Amino acid sequence: MSGGERRRVALARALVFTSSLFILDEPYRSLDPALARYIESIVRERTAGSTVIEVSHRPKRDVLTGTVQVGRLAFQILPPDSHT
Repeated sequence: MSGGERRRVALARALVFTSSLFILDEPYRSLDPALARYIESIVRERTAGSTVIEVSHRPKRDVLTGTVQVGRLAFQILPPDSHT
């Protein structure tokens, strides 16, 4: 299996189960941009309502979306493309 195939299998295995916490380490590495966007949409759908910690070295992905401080949201910064 290629690196991208192994990564997709590992991600699919993690998303099969319902969890309140997902820790993803470079989940879109080794994927072409179109496939990465598609997989990201699936991840967002499957992890809705859960806490997701995603580690990434891709500059566009390094966006702070929220910080929880003792059970409450301390502040939130949304990515530019999320504003409507």
